[in-house]
Amino acid sequence: TYNIMLKGFAKDSNIKQATLLSNKLKSLNLWDHVTTNTLVNVAVATNNFDLAESLLSNYTISTLSSSSSASASSSSSASSSASSSSSSVSHKNQRNYNRRHPNVEAYTELVNRYTKTQQLQKALSTIKIMRQRQVQPNEYTYTCIIGALAASSSSSSSSSSSSSS
Repeated sequence: TYNIMLKGFAKDSNIKQATLLSNKLKSLNLWDHVTTNTLVNVAVATNNFDLAESLLSNYTISTLSSSSSASASSSSSASSSASSSSSSVSHKNQRNYNRRHPNVEAYTELVNRYTKTQQLQKALSTIKIMRQRQVQPNEYTYTCIIGALAASSSSSSSSSSSSSS
């Protein structure tokens, strides 16, 4: 119920009410990835990039410990020939889990907004941070970056051709 209210505040770009409600969620230990993603959404919608980055820095869910312990337990219980097969399956599952990281949408929102406000270096830096935090960019994340790079390349080549005329 709280997250539904939070999404309503986000839809209205009401960062003040969203922040107040999120503080209530935090005090009740009800904060989850939906809360993080929704608050990042409202921060990005209001161009409050510092808040969005701070939320992602403080609330990105780590997938390293859970996937590496699952990988270790599955390889230790298997025989040596099955171990390599089991290990590759665990590695594949780890990659798939990282692609569906619960905060990937929030990071993508930030990357998208950076590209739309002509802050390409910030967008690229955010992708680097995603990788450091084991958040695998998804297709939409890459689409945002590729579009921004194409637009940047197009505008730089048109400006250089007009200056040479």
